[in-house]
Amino acid sequence: MLIDGSLLPVGCVLEADICVIGSGIAGITLAREFDGLAQRVIILEGGGMEGTLGSSLYRGEITGHPYFNLEESRSRGFGGSANCWGGFCRMFDPLDFEARAAIPESGWPLSFEELLPYYEKAHRICGVHSMDYSLEHWRQIAPYLNDVFMGEEVESEVLQKSTFYGQTYRDELSASKNVSVYYNATVTRLVYVGEQQHRIEQVEVKSSPEAGFHVRAQLFVLASGGIENARLLLASNTGAPGGLGNQHDLVGRYFMEHISVRVGMFHPAIQDLQQRHFPHWHETDAGTIKSSVILSQQKRRQEQLLRCFFELSPKTSHAVHGRKALSYLRRQLREHRQVHNLAYHLRNILLDSRYLLRETHERREHRRPGPQQQPFPLTVSAEQAPNPESRVVLSSPTDALGVPRARLEWKISELDLDHIERSVQIFSAEARRSGLGHVAVSPRWRWPVWGHHHHIGTTRMHDDPRHGVVDRHCRLHGVANLYVAGSSVFPTAGAGTVTLLITALSVRLAEHL
Repeated sequence: MLIDGSLLPVGCVLEADICVIGSGIAGITLAREFDGLAQRVIILEGGGMEGTLGSSLYRGEITGHPYFNLEESRSRGFGGSANCWGGFCRMFDPLDFEARAAIPESGWPLSFEELLPYYEKAHRICGVHSMDYSLEHWRQIAPYLNDVFMGEEVESEVLQKSTFYGQTYRDELSASKNVSVYYNATVTRLVYVGEQQHRIEQVEVKSSPEAGFHVRAQLFVLASGGIENARLLLASNTGAPGGLGNQHDLVGRYFMEHISVRVGMFHPAIQDLQQRHFPHWHETDAGTIKSSVILSQQKRRQEQLLRCFFELSPKTSHAVHGRKALSYLRRQLREHRQVHNLAYHLRNILLDSRYLLRETHERREHRRPGPQQQPFPLTVSAEQAPNPESRVVLSSPTDALGVPRARLEWKISELDLDHIERSVQIFSAEARRSGLGHVAVSPRWRWPVWGHHHHIGTTRMHDDPRHGVVDRHCRLHGVANLYVAGSSVFPTAGAGTVTLLITALSVRLAEHL
């Protein structure tokens, strides 16, 4: 059932067994597990039934490493960020869940083996066909796949493309008898009852500054994304000084991204590298796939390295930062809005100036980019190490509904860059050995670093409340009936894509509830 929250009587109270705050991939997955059962489930979505970017309610500050405008890094509306994601799917490795001595505060309270049954169901929900991502498996289906890297240290693996997007399960939930989706219904506060109960009694919901209602439930699930999950917990500080679950000052900390770094130039020794690497999506009888070059799990385990993969796609690597910087500056100036981190954007334009000029000339001449055997920028994408100083906090301004805005203090550590540098050394040696080419690495100060709109880790999972915000079942430490879903509970970021694991953990949470 789909209901416009703005049409409800002001001050009314809705009752449910389970209230899910957020209708992104986590919220939809969890609610679908209850479809057709006895429990009454309410999903609260702050936006409309179509996902949109740029909501003024999501605006915030950025004081750390330069980042995307917060309102443009999240989709607001039914489906959440599933309305704008690229569909990339790969599983985390078993190593991603283990404690690694060289990476402080790594390790999950859950193992890869414990999550396998939920991963299996997540593949079905996301519309991806196989849990085997090896090139050997996929070459049976697509024999043209080439083993560019198949060594012990660097290897190729396959990514699959999901069919789960924002509107995929809309009709199913619309027809549900026991799951109701209320849109235009923004949760502004979790009402906490302390003393002996230590539980959430109800949530305050607003459809406009003047109108709103309440929802009471036995269980509440916060599934609003890595920034909003932390923001709402911190803002719900009545009866819980410092915010809900924040007795050890951990809510909002350990914000992680999947970072990309342009480390230098790759000089290919062969002309058909791009075709052999197979960096573009391709249709097969078993789904849409593409390949990726990564450090092997064996090598990462041996050296305790963060997970990295290498982008060998000349057309998409040229001037990516310069183009983004130009687009951002034009948009801010056109809309008469403040420009953040001007020096950073001008630096990216300057570093990419030769590629921007070349692309402009090629467009004018109606030509495609130059031959693929020419040198092109090499980009490394990697997981980020857990860092308590990288965090989401509240700022003093409030949004139109009275909720304090978020401030992101994103930090890139020397540990992150050390691991990337070592990974590039391994990759470059393997490229030379394979006869594919070599890497000319730039000095670190010239490395542009950017993220991927993946908001991870702000309500991290740990069995000890001194080291985590939620337990292994995603229940908020110290609150009996509040759970958190989504990538904000990840203790480490991995370099697998987050959506499959979000889906698997949501299925697991539904089973627990």
